[in-house]
Amino acid sequence: MRTLNFSNMTTTERDDRGNVSIVKMPRPPLPSSFHLYAANDFHVGNSETSEHAIEQFIHAVKSKKNSFVYLQGDQLESIAIDDKRFDLDVHSGRGPRFDAMRDAFMELLDPIADKVLVILDGNHERRLKNFFKPNQDIAKAWGTVYANGTLAKLIFPEFRLCAWHGSGFIGSYAGDQKQRHVNEQIALKRKLRRLPAQDCEITSCGHFHRLILSEPDPRLLLITDQEKNELVSDYTRPSRIWLDQGRGLYRVPEEERFYLCSGSFLRGYSEDMPSYVEDFGLEATELGYGKIEVKNDKLQKVETVKVTP
Repeated sequence: MRTLNFSNMTTTERDDRGNVSIVKMPRPPLPSSFHLYAANDFHVGNSETSEHAIEQFIHAVKSKKNSFVYLQGDQLESIAIDDKRFDLDVHSGRGPRFDAMRDAFMELLDPIADKVLVILDGNHERRLKNFFKPNQDIAKAWGTVYANGTLAKLIFPEFRLCAWHGSGFIGSYAGDQKQRHVNEQIALKRKLRRLPAQDCEITSCGHFHRLILSEPDPRLLLITDQEKNELVSDYTRPSRIWLDQGRGLYRVPEEERFYLCSGSFLRGYSEDMPSYVEDFGLEATELGYGKIEVKNDKLQKVETVKVTP
């Protein structure tokens, strides 16, 4: 796990002997108001990667002043010709060599390379971990931070965020579309709440190729006003339960956090093109990304954004 503290612009770093130290991040301080975009699962090297969807994402990032991005893994398909998953039809685009995939991804995202705060690995890149780390090359070329894994915590002055690539499967077989939608939010929350993110207002992931957002639901409370000695009503809002205020240790109640799954840029079904989605009879992937709005250091809005293939 990599921790980035944007309050004092430091990050953790591990040397060759495994010792952890705190070092300055290679970028200027962030402004107090900005837009933060979560993007993942580009799968460059797969013919189903939608470069049109990537162009829409880049346009959105560039259209807002003070925009920044964090990448949550599976930037590359990372499937070589000797891999049993290799399919000549599917993996004929932007590859198949890993260095070609890496360079193609850097070319596609070059217009916003200076806006990337951190790059995570996905399960596809992790398969290469013992002999090649393409995301480390990308981070070095772009002058940003490489997470050296699938998890990172981003600490901002007034809120915290935990980013994870993701693992496993999320889905629902309920009989009604609305119920399936709610069940997927609950499944996402169950998946993400186990992470070391009890002090984070937002926990986000990729991997599932879905756009899912579980938001805090304000709940009506009937409580007693001690001064007036009478019953009053109020609604819950995201709050901190302090464990040690002097050391800045607190937790955010589980039901008052945002849980975000930020889509992908890999199509599931295309005319005259096979895919794993087709082979396993899965739902179509949802193309898009996550967007977080911050104003005067305060968390204002968390949302998912759809794009077209």
